[in-house]
Amino acid sequence: MQKPHEHQKSHGWFHHTCDRYTCLIGTLTTAYIFAFLHYYNPFDEPRSLRLVPTQQAPVPDHLNYSQWIEDPELQHETCCHYFDALLCCTNEYNGTEPKALRFVGAAPFDAAQFFATLGGRHIAMIGDSIMRQTTSALVCALEKVKTPLTVGKPTSFKASKLYDFAATYEDGTKISRASMTRFDFKLLHSVMHDADILMLNIGAWYNPPQRQQYGRDMSALGDALRSFNRRPGKRGILVDTVPQHFPTQRGSGAFSDRIDGKRCVPVDPGDYSHTGADWHTQVVRRVSHENGLQVVEVLDIFVPRWDAHLESRPKTATSGSGNLDCTHYCHRDSVWEPLLSRIGASIRIADGG
Repeated sequence: MQKPHEHQKSHGWFHHTCDRYTCLIGTLTTAYIFAFLHYYNPFDEPRSLRLVPTQQAPVPDHLNYSQWIEDPELQHETCCHYFDALLCCTNEYNGTEPKALRFVGAAPFDAAQFFATLGGRHIAMIGDSIMRQTTSALVCALEKVKTPLTVGKPTSFKASKLYDFAATYEDGTKISRASMTRFDFKLLHSVMHDADILMLNIGAWYNPPQRQQYGRDMSALGDALRSFNRRPGKRGILVDTVPQHFPTQRGSGAFSDRIDGKRCVPVDPGDYSHTGADWHTQVVRRVSHENGLQVVEVLDIFVPRWDAHLESRPKTATSGSGNLDCTHYCHRDSVWEPLLSRIGASIRIADGG
């Protein structure tokens, strides 16, 4: 048998020879492909957007979905001056009029207590558009006792690279909002060096086919928050993913499972779990358990509030596209203050109070 040329290498697999540079490139390419498929395996998820039912945790025992009660005084509730009538959900455009309900499953939001809890610290709200809404609701709720010194897009070069919104107060308190729809370690690392308290939620932008990627990203995020919490005075807290109320065949309410419809619809808590719509929550709870992190519960607040979505915004409105929106919620104090109350309570618990 003829010996291969000294600049060639025999490959019995393919029954041919190649020069050393071609072999090197081929070997590296093959190794990269195997590594890519091992970590980002595109075949490890169903290709359909259908949700997968879960049996891990049906409706959590500690959540009560009957904590909204009628309150006639909220019939003509006004909104914060930062929001126009569209975002406040007036009946002129919103097909489903929000009900006059008050949540009794959390202490009423106390703006003065929230400022006392923060104690002049910097809290960063990190996540998608729901966290943007939460940040706006928080600034509005706090304005009942203190008006911000500055509010809007940060002006400094460093802050403007991290945050798309910030409010500062005379006692040193700062509330910032950083956009992160998917896990971004570089952004998270930068915010960790700048803020004292992190309230973090990602999830809505991960669809069912990306379930395993979401699990990996949340595990990495959990590791980062655990390390962050070991630093003196630092607090990292997870916020669960809020539910949606789109028309679906199986009652999940999930955008990925939606069918045609013109109105947001009620979602039964049992259906929300058994159809697999709570898969983000399952991941969040696993990560919180593994890393000793707090989770701000949202399902008992928002699952019953199918009536309080922005729903059908007119195409002529600058804030809407005319599409059915059963993801975002009306900017009314009664809708958001239960979540704000729990955020404040979670910080006090993290502080040891």
